Amino acid sequence: MARYTSPFDGAPWTRQYEDADGNLAFTIEARALTPLRARIADGCAGVCIAYHVVMGVVFGIREANPWWTIVMTGGALAGQGIIRSWIGEMFERRALMTITTDSFAVQRRRFGRWERFDRRHAHRFALVPHDKARREQAEHDYEQRVDQARGRPQFRTPYYQESYIVTFEYLGQRHDLMAVYGRKTALAILARLKACDEVVEAQARKGKGVALTPAQEWGEQPGDIPEHA
Repeated sequence: MARYTSPFDGAPWTRQYEDADGNLAFTIEARALTPLRARIADGCAGVCIAYHVVMGVVFGIREANPWWTIVMTGGALAGQGIIRSWIGEMFERRALMTITTDSFAVQRRRFGRWERFDRRHAHRFALVPHDKARREQAEHDYEQRVDQARGRPQFRTPYYQESYIVTFEYLGQRHDLMAVYGRKTALAILARLKACDEVVEAQARKGKGVALTPAQEWGEQPGDIPEHA
């Protein structure tokens, strides 16, 4: 029998299980950089790369061997993508979320308090631009005009403009779950939350929605043999 890829593989990490009442539930661990942490991570990566370049030059001069310079400088420049990715992972923030038949809960910070919502009320997950995106854009526009007037144009990395907030709209009220730097990462988290919410809702309605197995699609029938003794 062919084995299909689970829709819950990959990031963000997701665990599917049954709660104490035997109902389907999900735990999602979302990890992402915030715009501020992305800026700090880029700064640390830049310092790390510059350090290896300088040390390569110093060792090359001290040892009178240009290979030190070539290897250390070239390695740092060629591997800057790996360095930035590695340092970025160190600065990621984690948010833990659970979706059950009756509730949605979020822990925004490690060891932080849990906030719970009754998901039987009207709700939805959404993505909105970061609140500071417009201010950052205005600042960059002004600074670019100043640079052009001085004849020294300079590129400024947009952090808040490339960031989004994953939100939980509960009875029309917005509750921020986490700020995410990078549209691709934000969309992946949003899609996973929506998928888990849809599957839980489908099971709660006895098959009205997406089914993960043929048994779930048909639901319980008279005379069925239980799967678990």
